[in-house]
Amino acid sequence: MQKEFRVRDVFRLSSGVTVLACEGGNLEGGIAGRRATLVVHGETRQTIVLMGERHMLNQSANVDQRAFETSDVVELRDGEIGSGVRIVLLD
Repeated sequence: MQKEFRVRDVFRLSSGVTVLACEGGNLEGGIAGRRATLVVHGETRQTIVLMGERHMLNQSANVDQRAFETSDVVELRDGEIGSGVRIVLLD
């Protein structure tokens, strides 16, 4: 079963990790090691491997958001973020 999340923000950390703040979907089980496609305006951009999930700061204001992290280089431009970008879990 595919799970889909809308990307609301992207944080690129100096350690090489990228954190994707997402909303939507209903995820059961762990996220570590799961593959996902990054879809931009209906077109598959790339496949990434998720390393895990981070605790979101200010969770009281963003209760429907989750933060997924990857060590893959995420090919998104700033103007694309939040405008039709989705993550679709494959595994």
